[in-house]
Amino acid sequence: MASVFHQLSRSAREGLMDAIAHNRIRLPCHPSALANVVPNVLMTEVASAINRLSEQGMQGQHLVYMLKLLAEERGRSQQKRNDIDLVWTGEEVLGTESRDTRVVVRELFSSAEKNVLISSYALDTGEKAKVLFQPLAQRMSESSDLQVRLFINIKRPYGKNLKSEAALLREFSELFRRRI
Repeated sequence: MASVFHQLSRSAREGLMDAIAHNRIRLPCHPSALANVVPNVLMTEVASAINRLSEQGMQGQHLVYMLKLLAEERGRSQQKRNDIDLVWTGEEVLGTESRDTRVVVRELFSSAEKNVLISSYALDTGEKAKVLFQPLAQRMSESSDLQVRLFINIKRPYGKNLKSEAALLREFSELFRRRI
C-alpha cells in the first residue's frame, strides 16, 4: 500500500496532504476527487489505498501524518543512495561515461568520512600503490572513526600450504604497510 504513495512525486504528495488536511478531499474518496493533486494514472490506485485505510479507521489527520512520515523516509533513503559511489575498473561499456579510475579512487579516499570498502582480486605494489592509497592513509590518520575494509585475494603460494590463514594475513598486512 505504501508503494502507491511512493510513486507520487513530492509535489503530488504535498498536494494530497494539503487537500486532505483542509478537507478538500473527504474520506472515503472517489478517484475523481484526486484529479487536481494526483496524476491520472495513479488516481484509482491512490483512492483505493486511501479508502482501505479509511475503512480500517484511519482519519484524515492520520493519513496526512503517515504521508509525512513516508516523505521523510523517502528523503532519508534517497540521501543514503546519493552518498554511495561505486567505482570499478574494466573495459569501457558503450553508452557509459567514465573517468580515470585512479583519479576517482584518490578523490573518494581523500573525502572518506565513515566507511571504505575495497574489493579487488589484486593490488599493485610499490610507488604506484603508494600514490593511490596515500589519501586513504591520510584520512585514516585524521579520523579514528573511519572504517576501512579490504576484500582481496591473498595468494597462497602453490605447494606451500603449510602456513595458517592467520600467518598469511599477518604477512600480507606487513607487506601492505611496507609496500602499499
